[in-house]
Amino acid sequence: MFETKVEEFEGKMQQIENQTEDNLKSVKALELKENQIEVQIKDLFDEEKEFDISNMDDQFSITIDGTSEEIGILDNLRESSDPAKLVLDIILNPTIPLPKKGDKAVIIDEGWIYLLEQLMIISPNIIKSCVRDEALKLACELKANMKENTENSLEALGFLLILSIYGLVNYFDEDEVFKIFAYVASAAEYKIAVKLCRTLGFANKVSGMLI
Repeated sequence: MFETKVEEFEGKMQQIENQTEDNLKSVKALELKENQIEVQIKDLFDEEKEFDISNMDDQFSITIDGTSEEIGILDNLRESSDPAKLVLDIILNPTIPLPKKGDKAVIIDEGWIYLLEQLMIISPNIIKSCVRDEALKLACELKANMKENTENSLEALGFLLILSIYGLVNYFDEDEVFKIFAYVASAAEYKIAVKLCRTLGFANKVSGMLI
C-alpha cells in the first residue's frame, strides 16, 4: 500500500516536472519569436534601405525594398499562438531599445506602426482579457503623450490602431477619439484611415473626409 502511494507521488512529481519543462520551452519559443520579429522590423526600417512612409498600398503595408522581411514578419505573426500578445510584448518590452524622449515609457515609431498594421491584417478574433488590459494601459499612455505633443501623427495612428485591434473603442470618449481620427485621416500618408473608419465605427460620421 505504502509503495503504491510512493509510486503515485513520484508519478505526479514527474508529471509536474514535464509540465514545467514544457512551459519553459513555450516561454523560450515566445522570446525567440519576439527577437526574430524585432530584428526583421529593424532590418525593414534600416537607414540603408529605401522606404517611403507616404505610400501605402491596398494591403496597408509600407512600400519598401525588403519584401522578404515583410513576408517573414507576417508569417511569424500568423504562426504565433497569441499574435496580439506577441505584438504588445514587443512594443512594451523591446529588446532593441528605442531612444527615449523625456520620461516617456513607450515610443511609437514606424516599425511599431508597421507591426500593428500586420496584426490588423491577421485580425485576431480572440484576445485574452489580460492582454486587452495591457493594451488599454498602453492606449491610455499614448493618449496622455498626445496631449503633450499634438503634432505626433505616428503616436495618434498607433493609438487608433490599438483601439481598433484590441477592441478598446468603448473605453474612450467617442468625440475625442473621432477628433484624433480626423487628424490622422487628414494626413495623406495614412490611407489606412479608410479601414480604421470602419473598424472604429465612424463610417456614418465621415462626410467626404477620406475621398
